[in-house]
Amino acid sequence: MLKKKIIILAVTLAFVGSLFSGSTAFAAPSLKDKINKQNSALVGENGANLGAAKDPRIIAAGIIKVVLGLIATILVVYFIYGGFLIMTAAGNSDQVDKGKDTIKNGVIGLLIVLSAYSITTFVTTSILGATTGSSSQDINSQLQQRL
Repeated sequence: MLKKKIIILAVTLAFVGSLFSGSTAFAAPSLKDKINKQNSALVGENGANLGAAKDPRIIAAGIIKVVLGLIATILVVYFIYGGFLIMTAAGNSDQVDKGKDTIKNGVIGLLIVLSAYSITTFVTTSILGATTGSSSQDINSQLQQRL
């Protein structure tokens, strides 16, 4: 009998307590509201101010051009190293030949980089021209402005 009264009391307290605890059905913010609140706390009301979205093709063309520029810089160092080998050979024909081979390999690398750059530019302008309907001069000016 005492157990029954304790159970009834516990159920009644739980019911009454749930009435006063506030309803989550009406006041619960949605997941979208929670995400927007977190984003506004993180980056402010206006967003991160990163500017307008860029075309992925333009981004890829920019990355390729930067990589080719870095490779060209490495080739300049390669030429300097070959010239250094020749100038410090002091009559050693093996070192002169090694320097000449280094410069020759640098020229071959330079030709590869220049052809890769021209192929990249051609393909990028062709793809942009095919997808946007612009002429190659318009596309080249867009690439120069955006990069």
